[in-house]
Amino acid sequence: MQYKEFFVKNLSLTRQMILKDLKIFSDLIGDAKFTIDVGSGRELRYKDIFKSRKIIGLDLYAPSHIRADALALPFPSHCIDTVICTEVLEHLKNPNKALLEIHRILTDDGYLIITVPFLLGIHDTVDYHRWTESGLKHMLVDAGFTLVSFRKRGGIFSAVGNLISHIPRQVFGQLSQNRYWVINSFYALVLLPFLLMPWMMSPFDKLDQQKRFVVGYSMLCQKR
Repeated sequence: MQYKEFFVKNLSLTRQMILKDLKIFSDLIGDAKFTIDVGSGRELRYKDIFKSRKIIGLDLYAPSHIRADALALPFPSHCIDTVICTEVLEHLKNPNKALLEIHRILTDDGYLIITVPFLLGIHDTVDYHRWTESGLKHMLVDAGFTLVSFRKRGGIFSAVGNLISHIPRQVFGQLSQNRYWVINSFYALVLLPFLLMPWMMSPFDKLDQQKRFVVGYSMLCQKR
């Protein structure tokens, strides 16, 4: 397993926060017939979370069930019960258009689940946007959605811990860029304490009363 995949699956506090929110949203939605995971990547990451008869992955860049652009979804109008879109909108040049497309394909009273980062550095070659809470709410309302649940992920402590965890890669580059096992072993030993910082600092988020510095946001919306 590549270093990045191992980190995301096992050590990423952000991923665990997202999974927690999605489980809450799944319980609120209940059963569904047809669910689309927009920007799914190579695998259906949430197939065990949602109570849907059929979940289909859609991605423009990675192998998936359907290769398509979120700005031009290849589905007829009013045919999808639920759309999942996690950590995707910030990578789209025109997220408003993507939301309108999602609104089009959703059935009446269909659900949209969105997660986006807030306090996070550029994490891809294509990374365009960051939103505040009020900015997200206005964008979703303008696209024709009603907000059912809005959850802030973490607080200032986990957000700062998350930033600290990226210091080794910012200073020394990716672990996979080093060819010698001795260097890789030393790098891994140095890296591990940094990767654990979000987990070590997150328990203190309960002291954060304002939640103005967060890791990200998770939203459950319904088509209106």
